[in-house]
Amino acid sequence: AETRMLDGMGVFTEGQTASQAIGYKEMLGYLHGEATLADARERIIVATRQYAKRQDTWFLHKDYSDVIEISAESPDPYPEACGKVRSFLGR
Repeated sequence: AETRMLDGMGVFTEGQTASQAIGYKEMLGYLHGEATLADARERIIVATRQYAKRQDTWFLHKDYSDVIEISAESPDPYPEACGKVRSFLGR
């Protein structure tokens, strides 16, 4: 519904970055009759995995000496994150 609405508003004109975003690009193919819904779904899954792999590769070459880790398993990670940021900033 979101992609259909945005397409109707002209958000996805050719050459626009939004029309290339993972999920939108594939759903536009479905909405324009160029792919089935199952094909669009599979393409979204593949594109997401490929993007995650590129991110992993990019992060392999970064220096993590100043990275602050925040556990996603924390019952409420927001206060933990805020506390760590304040500590990092010396506040």
